[in-house]
Amino acid sequence: KSGMFNGVNPFQPGVDPETLDAAEIGVKSEWFDSRLRLNAAVFYYDYEDIQLSQVAQGITVILNAASGEIWGGDLELTAVPYEGVGTLEVTAGLSALDATYDRFPNAPFLTPNPNGGNIQSAGDASDNRMIRSPKLTSTLGFNYSLPLGGFVFEANASWYHNDGYF
Repeated sequence: KSGMFNGVNPFQPGVDPETLDAAEIGVKSEWFDSRLRLNAAVFYYDYEDIQLSQVAQGITVILNAASGEIWGGDLELTAVPYEGVGTLEVTAGLSALDATYDRFPNAPFLTPNPNGGNIQSAGDASDNRMIRSPKLTSTLGFNYSLPLGGFVFEANASWYHNDGYF
């Protein structure tokens, strides 16, 4: 552990560095003269000494959240169904994620206070989902580009969805 200033609270003792062992396998492919691209991957992460920030009595501190495992997969599709006067590109993506803490004793828990704000307490978050880790995420996008003289006019629309997270 280092006693150096961690950039958040100069009075906090140092924390252990995060370590991540990762394995991923996937494929990237193109068809029909690059008008259709399909990418797919599955991955596994073994995460140790995860660093999280916590506000305690108005002071932000960094803490190590012990360890966790992350399993997941991604699927991305890009298609160019129209090229004529301008180009239409369609993108879609789907991600599945299983991210849990293996060990996280003394995790900070917040409970709503009836008088406003939250009450913080410590608990065991072992075997719980990691924060900001939705199980399912999907995207859909459209982009149309039209050359106009020396400029390019672009219009796009996108949609994003996740199934919620802790």
